[in-house]
Amino acid sequence: MKRILIKREWKFACSMVPYWIITKVSKAEFAQSNGYYKTWNGQQVFHVNAWGLNQLGKKIKNGKTIELLLDDTQKSIFVCTGSGMVSEELPIEEHNDDSAPIVITTKGGFFLRPYPVFK
Repeated sequence: MKRILIKREWKFACSMVPYWIITKVSKAEFAQSNGYYKTWNGQQVFHVNAWGLNQLGKKIKNGKTIELLLDDTQKSIFVCTGSGMVSEELPIEEHNDDSAPIVITTKGGFFLRPYPVFK
């Protein structure tokens, strides 16, 4: 088991939208099982629901820090918003118990839908 701390920075953009740290599937498997559409500016938006996201990962609210315990089989994590925006995939093998928390922030805004990124 590996222990990881994840901190979500407080940002006004997407402040009321929960994020889910997806650990049970890879981003490729997630993309294959959930359909998506593209916005007018080319952003991919996945069709998601909160029940499905709760089965795949753990919810984190704006400005909070959570602790995850991961199996040895889980090699990467990514973040999905309640509105279907997805971050890049982050390999977790370089993070250990003593490392600083992984920080998630929000980018986008006026012309782009807010989306999560690892800092």
